Amino acid sequence: ALVLQSVVSSLLDAGLLGLVFAKLARPRSRRNTILYSEKACIAQAPEYNSNDGDFYLTFRLGDIRKSHILEAHVRAQVYFKSQAVLPNGRTVYPFDCFELDIGYDTGRDRIFMLFPVEVRHHITEGSPLWGIGPRELDVIPLEIVVIMEGTVEAIGNLTIATTSYVNEEILFQRRFAPMVSIKPDARVHVNFELLNKTVRAKPPLTGKEKEEDSGRVGSPSGTEPEAQNTCQAGSADGQGPAVLAVQQQHHA
Repeated sequence: ALVLQSVVSSLLDAGLLGLVFAKLARPRSRRNTILYSEKACIAQAPEYNSNDGDFYLTFRLGDIRKSHILEAHVRAQVYFKSQAVLPNGRTVYPFDCFELDIGYDTGRDRIFMLFPVEVRHHITEGSPLWGIGPRELDVIPLEIVVIMEGTVEAIGNLTIATTSYVNEEILFQRRFAPMVSIKPDARVHVNFELLNKTVRAKPPLTGKEKEEDSGRVGSPSGTEPEAQNTCQAGSADGQGPAVLAVQQQHHA
């Protein structure tokens, strides 16, 4: 009887400790450590793709905790708030919702937030954002909703972190500034104060500008090469789940 009492007591203690731990580390609190950028950017970014002139919608998120979110994946949808005719000819009505492709087929929607990551939507002719510029945003109210789902490493429970971007929070011809750097002692430094910092995106060169640029002294492209130290998470084909902007640039 004494042995049975000890076993039952140990099981009760273990169960109570597990409940207390799960309460203290509940996923609802864990989602507060996932930070999104306050703005989303739309820009022609030739550094993202070989097709000059392509537009991308970009937002950034990061995890300030040392423990990781496992099996994290991101979804993005756009909601239209009034009836309107989009530049691609499609008529939308209030609360119409469309999925924004951020790489579901290629796996780019699955992220590992070892460093802050930039999530991108390639605006192609099939995108609901095709043709939408600053003028269209003045007359077509919309909201882009982002959802990140993942598993808390410590307790194995699901956590969800959401955010949204309305018209005023979408910036054109801007891109996010690097917020991850490498120290002289080879340590990686993440500055979350730069999470929302954006810089002007350089538009792609026109055909004439390329011809003029190719005749200049310097690198093959006509410009002085930049010293870069880049860490990019990617698959075998180079299209990874997210770009980790660990970058050092020095101009001659």
